[in-house]
Amino acid sequence: MAEFKISNNSYIVTIANDEIEKIDIVQLGGLTMKKWYDKQENKPDYMINASLWDDKGAIGTIWQNGELIRNEGTGYGFGINKSGGFGFGDPWNIDWQNYITGYPALIKDGQKTVDSVDSYVMTSKSQRSIVASAGNNIYLIATTGMTVAQLKYFCYNKGFYNAINLDGGGSSRLMIGDKAVNSPTDDRKCPNAICVWLKKDNKKEDNNTMTTKKVFLGVGHGGSDPGAVANNMKEADINLSIALACCDELVRNGVEVKLSRMSDEDDPLTEEIQECNSYAPDLAVDIHTNAGGGYGFEVYHTIYGGTGKTLAENIEAEVIAAGQLSRGVKIHKSETTGKDYYGFIRETSCPAVICEIGFIDNKRDLAQFDEKPEQIKFGKAYAHGILKTLGVEIMSDTTTQTPEKDETKHWAYVNYESLKAQGVELSEMRFDDKISRGEAFALADKIIKALCVKA
Repeated sequence: MAEFKISNNSYIVTIANDEIEKIDIVQLGGLTMKKWYDKQENKPDYMINASLWDDKGAIGTIWQNGELIRNEGTGYGFGINKSGGFGFGDPWNIDWQNYITGYPALIKDGQKTVDSVDSYVMTSKSQRSIVASAGNNIYLIATTGMTVAQLKYFCYNKGFYNAINLDGGGSSRLMIGDKAVNSPTDDRKCPNAICVWLKKDNKKEDNNTMTTKKVFLGVGHGGSDPGAVANNMKEADINLSIALACCDELVRNGVEVKLSRMSDEDDPLTEEIQECNSYAPDLAVDIHTNAGGGYGFEVYHTIYGGTGKTLAENIEAEVIAAGQLSRGVKIHKSETTGKDYYGFIRETSCPAVICEIGFIDNKRDLAQFDEKPEQIKFGKAYAHGILKTLGVEIMSDTTTQTPEKDETKHWAYVNYESLKAQGVELSEMRFDDKISRGEAFALADKIIKALCVKA
């Protein structure tokens, strides 16, 4: 079945090729997309705006009804051939019926392109539209907040084999049935659009595709502000890794997510709070890593309790279950104002918490979350606490396996090797597992025996 997901302000429709009855690039004839849609007897299931335009019409090398109507020499684009097949290619080596070039192309044969167009299009962070493909799927995407260079990385990281940039700004419009799902800023009369009609067996109600729960994830620090730095690690990097894993798990469970940043870039707290409030989520979580010599996870919520406290308690329970000790669920009240001390909790318009996974400057604590698999594990733990608070049932995930940690990098490995060198019989590391009284007695006995032998 065709699928619609929302992730960090990106609206993505995924359609398997064998579900498609017909796909075409249609001419809108001076109408808006909605007005064109309303006039059709056989209405498409999905539409996305296509070419940029100028006073001559659609920009690029354009084939329309089998005729070349505009020739700009080269390019790479998307089209439908005269046999009804569709795909990506250059303007000349395929017998195109309808075809448009990307402005610019983003991904070609699995690699980011070096294609460039005018500087405004390249650097603008306005709304964007993309058509892409990978494997047996075609993707219609509306997104915002990215330059063309960032779009290329976005598409590459999604694993797309081909992708082109379409018109953006007020023209960007992704429609499911008669509904625009990406909150367009304008209702422009675009020259053309890509339309998809599904086979009857693959149709489903639009209402079933729409998510209802929204979560904002603040990603602490970034860019010129690395946050706490210790043991050759930066807080900003750890925060981002955990946040991305949390986002992926929330999206997998049908929750819409927006992150304050998706790369190592400046992310001031004031902008983070503004983004959160504009997004109007159900819950907000600010992700940080502690410093100052302590040990363990802690989470802060509002002094007024309520859903924020419930969220904090649910996340803490999942983090403990994932293997990290906790310093507790906490509040921080300003002594001068009597209000919540932390701006992210005080100024956001929804229940919000601040999570500190552990202490970057404590090697023993850092060992709990210094590697990617552990960061993914705790990101999922955060997500499960959020999902529990939202009342969303967690889907089983039998495909993901967490790689084993390299125990030779643990802070206690040198002690383990030292004991073995002194004759103590040890066969397992399991440095972070709890030890029972029986295991403690057995270990003490082995150490004493080794000391007696040496004496």
